[in-house]
Amino acid sequence: MRGLDILTFSRATTFNLCRRKEYFTHGLGVRRESGEPLRMGGAFHLGAHHLRTGMKLGEVLEKVALNYDPLLATADTQEWIESVQIERGKVIELLIGWDKRWRDDPIEVVASELPFEFSIKKPGNSHPLISMRYAGKIDGICRVT
Repeated sequence: MRGLDILTFSRATTFNLCRRKEYFTHGLGVRRESGEPLRMGGAFHLGAHHLRTGMKLGEVLEKVALNYDPLLATADTQEWIESVQIERGKVIELLIGWDKRWRDDPIEVVASELPFEFSIKKPGNSHPLISMRYAGKIDGICRVT
């Protein structure tokens, strides 16, 4: 099965919380549908990435709002529509706050949403410790200017 040899922060956290849950979610790939926390996190990370790489706030907010349109188009109840609209509003407000906090800081973004992957090795040994790799994404790397 794909990904069995990849250790991520999420997988390690799940393992520490409940080994059975880690086995089902990361070992067997049994997961519930993407809910509000994952959608919001994904939307916020995408927006923050665009802000870090120089896109103007107005453009970012428009792009994030448009990403919610397909979800709204498939909504089948008024309650669901309102829930998605509230979620979209939360993401927009978070991005406005993020931009207000970081906009004028003297930083240069060197990399944003940078994927990484490496073998887990025992210190002083060039051979992998186990047959797993550690992987994830770095939100951002900045240089103070």
